[in-house]
Amino acid sequence: MKTKLFLAITLIIGSMVSLNGFGYPKDNTAKAIINAPIASPSDNVFERYNALQNALANDDAPSAQKAAEALATALSDIPGSAAATKEAIAIGKTKDIVAQRKILASLSTAVINLLKAHKPQNVMPYIHYCPMKKAYWMSNSKAIRNPYYGKQMLSCGETTGMIM
Repeated sequence: MKTKLFLAITLIIGSMVSLNGFGYPKDNTAKAIINAPIASPSDNVFERYNALQNALANDDAPSAQKAAEALATALSDIPGSAAATKEAIAIGKTKDIVAQRKILASLSTAVINLLKAHKPQNVMPYIHYCPMKKAYWMSNSKAIRNPYYGKQMLSCGETTGMIM
């Protein structure tokens, strides 16, 4: 009798353990979504800008065109971005890297001012200055990679601050 009772209890407990969570998938998606950083419009603008300045630092005019077009689209989510959008569109329309770099100076000033007013949440842009061009630019690194002169003077410039 005790053996049958013990066997019955063991079977019941075993069944309960094996059915624990039955019908409910073990999914940590909600946890992952909660912990994932949410990119703000300012984060998106900076990422697109950074792609543009990297393309120019690499002397890659076609990539700069594509990055400028993506930047113009991202800028539409930021209030007061009309001047920056106009400059980004202008870079996107030209294949001439000299012209792209010339426009970058005014675009950089406009985007820096926008990001100071609408601070990024998940990125901290470094602000750099080129004394030869007398112009600023931003990047995601403290290292100097000058987009105004590319490989010709890649390390020309200084880091002047960050947007935090």
